Amino acid sequence: MTAVSRQFLLAVCFALIASPIARAAQPVAFTILAQGNHSKISTFYGAVVRSQNEWAALWLRHAAGTRMATVPPAVDFARNMVIAVFFGKGPSGRRTAISDIVEDGSQLVVLLQMIGPPGPESEDQPQITPFHIVQLARSPMPVVFMRAKIPDLYQPGR
Repeated sequence: MTAVSRQFLLAVCFALIASPIARAAQPVAFTILAQGNHSKISTFYGAVVRSQNEWAALWLRHAAGTRMATVPPAVDFARNMVIAVFFGKGPSGRRTAISDIVEDGSQLVVLLQMIGPPGPESEDQPQITPFHIVQLARSPMPVVFMRAKIPDLYQPGR
């Protein structure tokens, strides 16, 4: 094998090894605008908001009839956008959050975490309507929401 062939082979091998790394999902920074357990939106809903009018309408739908302010937190929509997740009605022991947002190829993927009691959800427990609303740099990419329910393995008294 000649020196040129070895160099070419090494370059091809390096490119093949490095290509999955280059395509790996890149984390996207975000800041929390609001998070809590009592929204008027009681079904699962993921929203992508790119304008002030959409933001005002979503906030009003979410906060109407609650103790929250009726005016939404300020967002500069020329530079930023909002992602809001309403997790629907669930037992009060459930913990929910946007755990991460990543840029994966040509889309943003919002990773959602729902931690709660395993098995069927009981209507006997007090119910909550958790939400998590974040702000991030404006992007024209489509947004995909991915949910993961993680059983709560902690059992007090054991």
